[in-house]
Amino acid sequence: MQYPTLDDAARLPFTRSCVKAGCIAHYTQGVNTQGDSHADRIPSAAGRTDHHHRELCAHAGRAVQGATQALLHADVALAESVISEYDKIVRTAAHAERDALKLLALHAPVAGDLRTVVASLKNVTDACHMGRLALHVSEIVRRRHPAHALPEELKGYFAEMGRIAVDLGNKAKDVVQSGDPRKAAQLRIDDETMDKLHHQLFSLLEREWSHGVAAAVDVTQLGRYYERFADHAVEIGRRVIFQATGTHQSRR
Repeated sequence: MQYPTLDDAARLPFTRSCVKAGCIAHYTQGVNTQGDSHADRIPSAAGRTDHHHRELCAHAGRAVQGATQALLHADVALAESVISEYDKIVRTAAHAERDALKLLALHAPVAGDLRTVVASLKNVTDACHMGRLALHVSEIVRRRHPAHALPEELKGYFAEMGRIAVDLGNKAKDVVQSGDPRKAAQLRIDDETMDKLHHQLFSLLEREWSHGVAAAVDVTQLGRYYERFADHAVEIGRRVIFQATGTHQSRR
């Protein structure tokens, strides 16, 4: 079999960010391409990629949980902890991309195996975005400290949005592990609840706001961060559904 070269992998559109980051130099390190079968190597590397992806979802869930608590209580120490922990998400994403690109570069997966690897790369991107959105929440907390970023009457909304986001992060991890399309479909239901809260938040901003422009900007950004966190979790669920059933779940 003629395997693609590392240059071939570098030309794939969804790998360019990883290649630019210098990951391409590590693709062949520690990989034994002699003495074991092509079929045996693919499940092993794919399993490592799935492990990294589950770890990313777990990191994102913990990050948004810490960020929400920091937001509700103006806890700058907790916000700083979430910000510093983001490096772990970046490192885990780099490992996941490296393992996925080893598969593409060295084993030439086709059909179902290829779809799994490509979906995994996209899922890594979504999970990484989830972690970055939690980071942005914490940055607002740090910027407004020692003041609270939220007016008292909005804390209930964000407590519920935070709860849903944490739940979505945990469920995304579970559906990646199980591949269960029914569990994956549940992510859409939770996302719809998040969307309703987001819309209610904007209704308050339009009708009853008396806390100034800076606070309005913060609340608008915060609401968007939680809403986008949910959207990325739903995208992960959509790919799990497609891999399991061969059908696409509509975005709306």
